[in-house]
Amino acid sequence: VVDSLPNVDFTMASDTICLDQMAQFTGIGENINSWSWEFGDGGVSIVQSPEYLYAAPGTYTVTLTIIGSDGCQNSISKIIVVN
Repeated sequence: VVDSLPNVDFTMASDTICLDQMAQFTGIGENINSWSWEFGDGGVSIVQSPEYLYAAPGTYTVTLTIIGSDGCQNSISKIIVVN
């Protein structure tokens, strides 16, 4: 049996924020067993829709990796700019 990769996506309240502004992310997917976020500066989260506060301005790659109910894994990355 070959299972397909689970669909993975996420939205950001904004792809450009100011320093000291909370970044808001929402994971999108069905039948997901686990959510794993990497915010590009060493910060991580395992909740579906985290908020995150960056400590320094810069351009960061945010990656969401999910594991579906069948055990298959998939990921997606997007850029956020902190001014």
